This record gives sequence, C-alpha cells and structure tokens, in this order.
Amino acid sequence: MIKEIHDLSKEEGKAHVIKYGRFNDFPPNWHEIDAKAYSRADYFTYGAWLSEYRQMLPPTRDKVMVAARLEFLRDGTGYAVVNDWHEQTIKYFKFGCDHQWGDPTEELKKRGIKLAMFDNASYCVKCGHLAIHDSSD
Repeated sequence: MIKEIHDLSKEEGKAHVIKYGRFNDFPPNWHEIDAKAYSRADYFTYGAWLSEYRQMLPPTRDKVMVAARLEFLRDGTGYAVVNDWHEQTIKYFKFGCDHQWGDPTEELKKRGIKLAMFDNASYCVKCGHLAIHDSSD
C-alpha cells in the first residue's frame, strides 16, 4: 500500500524532510527525463512506497511554482509527473540518488547478512542503499 506523507510517524516525517526537503522544496537531484526514460522507470516494476503532492518554488523565485505528485521508491530515488494545465503538456522528472553500484561484500559482512542461493546484492557507494533480489523466478 502506498502511504501519503501524513501517514508517516513523527520520526519518519522528520527523516523524510531531512532527506527530501519540505513541501515547497525540490527534492535532491531533481531533473527532467524524457517519456522514453520514464517508460523504463523502476517505478513500474517495484512501485512506490510513498506519494506526496508538492508545490515547489525555485530557490531564485524567478520562475513559477511547479506542482507535482512525487512517487518515492525504497531505494532513495523517485519519479514525478508535472502537468501544465494551461499548455496541456506533461513533463517527467526523476530525483534522489544517482546510484553508483559497487561491491556489496563488505557491507553484507558489516550487516551480518548471508545471501541465499539465488540472492543477488547491489550496494550504492554514494547513499549506502543495499538491495537484495531473489533471481530464482
């Protein structure tokens, strides 16, 4: 089930704001992607765990507000679709960590995790995200 921002506990909400900013802030590494990139988004495979509506203001305040629904994935990334009601257009965006995958061996040892026969691990050296996938299907 996808949570809304108001569904988070007080501690989860504080951590979310520290990592992704507040209601009027763009999340880190916010950048536009094309429809082709959006069609291949992890969002369609793994799904979002949190959805949040924001009205974001550029830091320089020289451009108009951007209203968007942000979909957050568990790996520290996310996607957003922004519509322009007047122009009748849609733009796609991605945000969060630009993962740089490294060898997960040391991180698995540190966390005391032993992989099962068909488990594969990936570790991001930038943000520390550890993903374990069962490839037996």
